[in-house]
Amino acid sequence: TNADYGIDAASTSGVITIDNQAQIGSSGAGVNLSGITATTVHNGGTAISIVNSGDIYADNVGGVTNAGIYASNTGGTGTIFIDNSGVIDPAAYGIYATGGGTVTVQDHSSITAGTGIHADTTGASSPVNVTVDSGAAITGSTGNGIETSAQGGTTTIDTQNAGTVSGGADGINAVSTSGTIDIYADNTLSGSSGQAIDASSTSGSIVIHQFGGPSIGGAGGLYGVTGSTGSVSIVNTSLISGGTGDGIHGVSGSGTVNIDSHGSISAGTNDIYASSTGAITIGGSYYSNIYGSLSGAS
Repeated sequence: TNADYGIDAASTSGVITIDNQAQIGSSGAGVNLSGITATTVHNGGTAISIVNSGDIYADNVGGVTNAGIYASNTGGTGTIFIDNSGVIDPAAYGIYATGGGTVTVQDHSSITAGTGIHADTTGASSPVNVTVDSGAAITGSTGNGIETSAQGGTTTIDTQNAGTVSGGADGINAVSTSGTIDIYADNTLSGSSGQAIDASSTSGSIVIHQFGGPSIGGAGGLYGVTGSTGSVSIVNTSLISGGTGDGIHGVSGSGTVNIDSHGSISAGTNDIYASSTGAITIGGSYYSNIYGSLSGAS
């Protein structure tokens, strides 16, 4: 198609609501820039709501606005809500959501893009929520499968009912300043050149639950790193292949670090690495022991 956009909605400060059921573009002939684009600067309440069930095809030309679905409320405090059940292929970003309030992305269908799902907020205490279910596979061919960024609000990523989440970099990458990061997985995670999960915060607590797997990373398996008094809790029942890095890596400045693993671990550096000036518990808080085999340099 010669069209730049399937749907392009822009407002100076109003609420944008989009409900699309039609296919946009076609395989091998996607729109030039974005399947659905919504931009506003709206304070309070809902700023952007996008519900899409149509398949979206967009050419990969690069840039954050080159997305299957792009939503921006930069400068506003209103909520962004995206619910997608259409296949998205193969823009630079499958879904890109950025704002100053709560950002929520729910995906129920497969996405193939440079980066699968991006969600971020600049709100001081605003949460970021990403859920993938219905067996949907998320593929970030060159970037991350899922990536989030928050300030002091809680980040919640739930892929328990997803298919494989994979990235050319990390499978899942989550960053915060002081907000808690909660990641719940029960599916295959893969980061070709990075980690299966890479969660980092300046001072917020980190919780990683991986109950499925396997978790495969070229440079590490499950990583949770925070500073100051933030705590790290990693519970794993999956097979982990950590590549050249650690299988499980939990680090805090002075907070507690708890690591419990039921899965076999193979890693090039350490099977399990934990560091903090505070208390460290390995295999003692959630399960009574470490189970599975340890085959790396522990």
